[in-house]
Amino acid sequence: MIFSSVNLFLKAIFYYNNYNNNNNNNNNNNNNDNNNNNNNSPFQHNNKDTIIIKQQLKMDILPPISESLGNDQVNNNKVDTTSTTTSTTTENEVTSGEDNTFYAQSSIDISSSSSTYDDSVTFDGILRTSIHVPVNTSDRKQMLIVLVDKSASIRYVWPQIQSTLLSLFQIVFNHHQEVILEIIFFNNTAYQMKWTKDNYKELIQNERPTGKTCFAATFNLCGDILRGYYKKGTDFLSDKYYDPKTDTSIIFLTDGSHTTVRDQKAAFTSLKSLIKSITCAAITVHTMGFTENSRFTDLDGIRRMLGTKEGVYQYCDPSDGPHALQDKLRFIFGLVLANSDTASVQVSFAEGDHITFLDSGSHTATFTVALDANGDSEINTSICIGSESPAILISTGTTTSEPLELDIRVGTSLATTNHIIPTRPSATQANNKSMVYLLQLVRIESSLKTLMEVLKKHDAKNTPTQENKLDYSKRILAFQKELREIDNTTIFSVIGKDKVARQEVINLKTNCQNLSSKLSEIVNQWLKSDWNAVAAARMADISYQFMFRNAGRQRRATAKVTRNASAMMSDAQRLAALEVDGLEELEDISDPVEKELLEASLQLFSCTLSLCNWSELIEEKDVLGFGLAVQRPEAVIDDPTQLRIVDYSTTFIGKSSIEDALALEIAAKGQDKATGGFDGSAKVDNVSSVIRGRGREPINSWLPLYLHPLHWKTASCQLRSILGYFVTLDPMAYQYDQLNALFLVLGTMVSRDMGERQLFLVLQLIRTCREIALQFKYFAHMKNQLTALLTKPLYHISEQPKNIFVILGYLLVHTDQELKEIIDDPNVWTKLWDSVLESAIRRSCFGYFRDKEQNIIDQFIINVVEGDKSTNQEQSIDQLFNSLSEYEVKKDIKLFEPESKDLEEYFNITLDPISRPEKNDSFKNVKGKSFSAISKMSNLFETKGYPTLDSLFKCLQFVYAWRGILNGSYRKSSSPDSTTSITDYNGFDVIDKRYGVAPSEWIEYIKNVYASNSNKVVSIGNYMECAYQYFPTATPIDQETRYTLHINKMRAMITQGVLYRTNKVATASVLAGVFSDTTKDPLLCVEATYNQVQLRREEIYLKMERAIQFSEKVSSGLKSSDIETFLFAIPQHSEPFFPEFFLHWKSQKTATNIAFAREKLVLFLSNVRVTVDEYGTYHTKQIKSFTWKPSRSKNYQLSLAWGRDKFVEIIQEVLFKQGIHENNELKAANIEELDG
Repeated sequence: MIFSSVNLFLKAIFYYNNYNNNNNNNNNNNNNDNNNNNNNSPFQHNNKDTIIIKQQLKMDILPPISESLGNDQVNNNKVDTTSTTTSTTTENEVTSGEDNTFYAQSSIDISSSSSTYDDSVTFDGILRTSIHVPVNTSDRKQMLIVLVDKSASIRYVWPQIQSTLLSLFQIVFNHHQEVILEIIFFNNTAYQMKWTKDNYKELIQNERPTGKTCFAATFNLCGDILRGYYKKGTDFLSDKYYDPKTDTSIIFLTDGSHTTVRDQKAAFTSLKSLIKSITCAAITVHTMGFTENSRFTDLDGIRRMLGTKEGVYQYCDPSDGPHALQDKLRFIFGLVLANSDTASVQVSFAEGDHITFLDSGSHTATFTVALDANGDSEINTSICIGSESPAILISTGTTTSEPLELDIRVGTSLATTNHIIPTRPSATQANNKSMVYLLQLVRIESSLKTLMEVLKKHDAKNTPTQENKLDYSKRILAFQKELREIDNTTIFSVIGKDKVARQEVINLKTNCQNLSSKLSEIVNQWLKSDWNAVAAARMADISYQFMFRNAGRQRRATAKVTRNASAMMSDAQRLAALEVDGLEELEDISDPVEKELLEASLQLFSCTLSLCNWSELIEEKDVLGFGLAVQRPEAVIDDPTQLRIVDYSTTFIGKSSIEDALALEIAAKGQDKATGGFDGSAKVDNVSSVIRGRGREPINSWLPLYLHPLHWKTASCQLRSILGYFVTLDPMAYQYDQLNALFLVLGTMVSRDMGERQLFLVLQLIRTCREIALQFKYFAHMKNQLTALLTKPLYHISEQPKNIFVILGYLLVHTDQELKEIIDDPNVWTKLWDSVLESAIRRSCFGYFRDKEQNIIDQFIINVVEGDKSTNQEQSIDQLFNSLSEYEVKKDIKLFEPESKDLEEYFNITLDPISRPEKNDSFKNVKGKSFSAISKMSNLFETKGYPTLDSLFKCLQFVYAWRGILNGSYRKSSSPDSTTSITDYNGFDVIDKRYGVAPSEWIEYIKNVYASNSNKVVSIGNYMECAYQYFPTATPIDQETRYTLHINKMRAMITQGVLYRTNKVATASVLAGVFSDTTKDPLLCVEATYNQVQLRREEIYLKMERAIQFSEKVSSGLKSSDIETFLFAIPQHSEPFFPEFFLHWKSQKTATNIAFAREKLVLFLSNVRVTVDEYGTYHTKQIKSFTWKPSRSKNYQLSLAWGRDKFVEIIQEVLFKQGIHENNELKAANIEELDG
């Protein structure tokens, strides 16, 4: 019977026996034994450059455990791996001549678990083995020659190179092996740096990159150094056999190609011949290419063709980050100085065993492994047993064993002997689910490596087709999806406390993620453009990077690029096929009014760099937009609303112009200095800049404007790439939620002070955002977000919008008719602005109270609810409201100064119960004494909040003004006597007919709205009153009632915002039903928060009383000479005060401060009280129900406090008392049994 769902986990353990030692031992035996051993030795050396290790492995096949992983049978049928380890046999074989073969013993452990992957494979498994290639441990030196390009083109990364070279000297000085370091700088010429320990820093720091790049001069000077050191080309006979016992590593760093007239091929050939003539040393050449100007073909050929063995090639691009070049150079230096090397290993099973390697698809597989300084490395590969194998023809409950023969051949160009060491711990002992995860990840890793080999076959002559690219993308996305399904939470919950298995699964998953990310980057590079040298260089880089280390960057952004490939290709084809027509209609306009409007638009909206207006840009399929300065933390990859809008400019720029400026600036300064990169810690005053705007403001980003349907035709084909680059700096990393970044920009712009030109830009951006929302069908999403803000609990964070400015941007692109579906009642507008305010308060409170202690936070809430002692005067409600709203704004304000009597009582140590403050309902009345705390919060909200109160106030004013403009009601307010109907008025149609230029009366109306409230203090109260004046309720509310409602809302929003300032607590309060709606019943909200604070204070008082009582009890027990008092003071070890009790005994002053300290410590540790009656009989009694057994660390602490010898005596006494008690207990049990 064949079981197709059984998986094998194979673990080969190899043992090494030194042939020379065996041989020497055998010399002590008789000649016959010596001859026999020489003929049958399991280790015999051959003369070839290969060592063959043949192992005969015996495999036990276990029956399947269970088809289901979730039932109890899995645990009942766990494999005992100790029973599956079989004995190993050594096959003795004698071969002659140069075909002598090594043999080694080995054993194999096999575990099984349920899993199904492929119908053609019935047994899957992992072969893991560690190999060791002995390195030369003789006293050899290391010479390191670093060839550094210092041409003018490398000046922008020169500080990184200088820093790396300085750190290299420190590494060399501290290296255990003698290292001879030579530095060669080259540009038009090459020269050797003559350094000492005293001057090397000054020499490196004084170097300045200039000139061209000459490889010929570099090769010649490098040859001169080698020739002089190894004494080649001299006439002395002794020099022919000279051996300085030194190996050499050459590191070649450049950012370009050979640019002088000197013959680099002749110099290369000469250096190659010289290296070939040096037979007494290993010489390796490593190359490092920087920027796309470095030719991969040249550098890859140098590291392969020069040297006695192939070196390492690394590639770095400016977009990789500010420290990428430095990191990769240090990696090469570390590799060289650690004496790391690579070896080719061939592993094969016998054909008759029907075992196949998944990597190769046959019974033989070849691996290139990285050896560490000790010559150790690991092989980790997937194997399977075909269904035709007789080894799996087993029945349930039986076990069969078939011998398997495993051959391992290791290339030995660096060593003359070879041995195998035991492998590291693996997941063999893990439960069955962890085995399934492990096997699944190994299969993914194997598939990714296979895909990497396929990708490496593409080069300049074998470019991938479009079908190939899309197929590779789909395969990588499938792997990444499978990896996401194996989340870390599941791994921890399934594998549990098995640290070895858990770590193995997590490490393997990380390796797969990094490899898939790098492969995705390569394919994305192909998808972005045709084959180029950059893609080839990155492919070479990945080959080495994943052999020696694991690294991945922006995995999620890379996945977005892969997913967008087809859509981006479609957009590109649309743009290429786009025909620009209709411009003649603009040129033929004869109406003077319309012509004047067009001229005004062309004059306002023109590119500052190219001096072309938007109609001229249309002819070139270009788009006009405006510049911004932004900062991008890494969080924008997942949440575009995390984008930071530093500033926006009224400088209008064409898309091609900003792209050209970006290209030049990136080439000159690098990605990070030009675009800002993804540095989330950057300060606002240190923002990057590509160009400067009209007012010298920095610009590092760009967004398009609508202006006209003809103009938008070209822009609509490029929106995905524009948004992708704006958010992630990758034009292909577009995602649907990146549309929120546009509304974030819009909301941020209207929250700031604006002049006339800024107003023209903002109004056109509103029109642009509306057009984009229509094109991407985004209105449904916006309405859902607005509905959630109005109807869902505000503190249920996962259901609420992530950014307030985004919500405000949503309001601007809807017409009145569209908003009626959401805001169908005037009262809803009040709810909307209250929700915006409360959400902003809660977010700001998180920052205010981040480092505050809980008692300070609670006291602040009490001050808001009950009031503090600073203001007791009684005032009318309008006076109260005005005193709360009209105050002096202070930037430096303390949130709370402790002055409560309760806090004083906290430190009054007494056994008397602490008096509680009486709870009453007086907080429901509006009192002036609570306004000090509210004013402080309003002040903090304005000076330190995000968004600030002033920003919200400006947004409120602009939304009100824009709603009036859209529906035409502004005309009645500006001309009360006007009889013009506003029913059919649509502001978007008006601005379109004017070619994107807003009417001047719009600008004046917005200015008047701003001016009407300019004399008011920006405060929470004035914000609420202004919102009511702009959007009055259906039923008018008198001033006294309204002011009272405002004040209670303020109290409710502040107390609730402070209490639920963190997302976790806010969501928990909603789920627990504690949260109250401040709009419906603010007093209910105040009461709920007040009750929670009082309950927490009550718990604190109880803890204080218990702590004081325990402290007094322990203090009395320790000081008392009465044993009963002391025994009463000993707590159970499960009680919360037990650690505090133990602290008394680990103090070195215990013996002097406590009466009868030694006797009490014995009682405490033994938990036994021993008494002796008049007849000399021992009577014992257990003090506490459970005996505490101190840990090793606790015993160590007691030993330090009492002294080692004295503590040993104490422990002996403790054991003696416990022994007596156990003996008495045993006697009592026997007597009871006899009586029974």
